[in-house]
Amino acid sequence: MHLTLILLLLIISPSWAEVSPSPPFKYVTYEIQKQFYKFISNNNQRIIITESCGMPDKPTNQKCQAIDALKKVKLKVQKFDKSDVQGGKSTGDILCKKYLGGKIVFGLTQYKNPISFCVFEDGSMVSAGSISYSWRKND
Repeated sequence: MHLTLILLLLIISPSWAEVSPSPPFKYVTYEIQKQFYKFISNNNQRIIITESCGMPDKPTNQKCQAIDALKKVKLKVQKFDKSDVQGGKSTGDILCKKYLGGKIVFGLTQYKNPISFCVFEDGSMVSAGSISYSWRKND
């Protein structure tokens, strides 16, 4: 009887099966124009953003145009002309320059793989891929 009760409690209780999640983010460094910058990479939210900004759901006290940009882009609002996307241009790059007032810079991962970032007047940066993802997700 006791064994049955214990087994029943184990089956009902989800805590015994919980797996400890991996940290929601990690710090990564990218080389941009021969300087190294520290970013927060959050795979769950698909965001790579300047460390000084924090994350959109937990921003730092500092004003950050990169976070504002991720909240601003919306699929139904920002539209592209055919000429915008010719030649396989990245939607994140186009959104950065055309709608968000940023400029594109290219960085390298520790393995020398290229990645593009949108840089804003305040110096904050977010990956073009993060902008593209937020653009689709925000609607």
